[in-house]
Amino acid sequence: MGNLYANKDEEIVTDEFEKIVHRNNAVLCKELDELFEELQPITIDEMMGKWRVGYIFTEGTGSKFEKILKYLPRLYGKSYMSKNKVNAWVFSFFGIKFGFPGATAILETVVYRNKISTAMIYNFLPIIDHFRKVNARTLMGIMEIKGKVSVYFYIIRIHEGTGGNHGGN
Repeated sequence: MGNLYANKDEEIVTDEFEKIVHRNNAVLCKELDELFEELQPITIDEMMGKWRVGYIFTEGTGSKFEKILKYLPRLYGKSYMSKNKVNAWVFSFFGIKFGFPGATAILETVVYRNKISTAMIYNFLPIIDHFRKVNARTLMGIMEIKGKVSVYFYIIRIHEGTGGNHGGN
């Protein structure tokens, strides 16, 4: 069986991505991996700004971190100020947004799964988030902890002045 997403345009891939994200049951890792392989790279410059985060819970990673995410207070998003200044975990408490001090990171261009794209490398944690573009305002990510896929997620660009009510979990 070939890749389901090969040679599809952005609108079709976006529709497929939306169906996966809004599914009521867990998604197979293989299905997410196939989609991720077909997504386009993103540059560091395109990452700048504030993003809302959501998780795609799976059947198959066996990740303890994924299980923990289901019970933690909601993570609001991520904020990319520059290549070397990233708040990897931004929380919202009574409308006040703040970065978690231990979760700072940098952005680097890396080769991951045979494509050059942007990755967020945490400064003090053994975590790398790899990104690919679903469309101009949505990215899909794979979080690796110590080199193992642990979490599939997505981020949606927050436009200033909108209140940031765009998706997320």
